[in-house]
Amino acid sequence: MCCMMRDRLVARTREIFEFSHQDNVKPKFVAGAVRELANLERDLREAGVRCVNKIVSWTLGLAPIPNSQPPASLGTASSSSSSSSSGPEPFLLYGEEYLLKMFTDLDFLVDMNVRPCVI
Repeated sequence: MCCMMRDRLVARTREIFEFSHQDNVKPKFVAGAVRELANLERDLREAGVRCVNKIVSWTLGLAPIPNSQPPASLGTASSSSSSSSSGPEPFLLYGEEYLLKMFTDLDFLVDMNVRPCVI
């Protein structure tokens, strides 16, 4: 749920960005768009932190306990060791690894010369 909230904030940020870069936009509307972006910045940051916390908690919940033996009903040790050696499962949302998506989904702001520490 927090990832979907962050996606909505990113979508709103993109809408504002695209609106403010239209050729016929009056300067007062651009100034309003910049103010709204500044207000969204805190919400985006907080939503991003919540997402990462939830994903890490989810990943740790799936991680095998070190030095533990699986129950006999789950199969042999060799089959479970091959699956655990590949690392934790990625968190997929809409078929996309969400942490990688978070890394690049605000790249469009580079055109706006937004300071990296803002977002």
